[in-house]
Amino acid sequence: MTETRYDTRSRAEILAAEHFAPFREIPGLDGIGLREIRTLDRFFDFAEGQGITVPEVADFLSFAAADRSTRRLDDLRTAFDRLLPEGTPVREVVREAIRAKRPRSRSCDRRDRAALRADPLLAPYRDLPGFDTVALEDLRVLARFLASPRRTASPWRPRQTIWPSQPIPPRAGGCDP
Repeated sequence: MTETRYDTRSRAEILAAEHFAPFREIPGLDGIGLREIRTLDRFFDFAEGQGITVPEVADFLSFAAADRSTRRLDDLRTAFDRLLPEGTPVREVVREAIRAKRPRSRSCDRRDRAALRADPLLAPYRDLPGFDTVALEDLRVLARFLASPRRTASPWRPRQTIWPSQPIPPRAGGCDP
């Protein structure tokens, strides 16, 4: 079982740390929330312990390896955005780490047009004259729709009628209405 540490230090106590010295005079420091400051402090401690001077994507991913979400990386992104000027490389690097950590969609379809054409669900459509002009993403959406379970009536199947054309025979031993 992992031990949970809670940081109960005040903002002033956190900002008094040596690694915040270069940033104390930057006006953006006041705009960073306490949660982001705490995350930034933890990252500075982590980077110092690992000997990291210029963080890369792998460093950010290693910092947040135990987390299932991207929250700590999002906190770092917010802190860096408010603290550092636009165009600073670390701002883009943390964004790349967030993209790498964020779970990918399970419904992502990367099939090309030939693979979609071979899909048996698209068989009724593949010989239509406009099939090759439909956008690839639209074909992927159609294939996902056709593959998904749905409760719709097919226009080619006759609908069942609510009232039968023949009278229902009475049940044996029951009352005749």
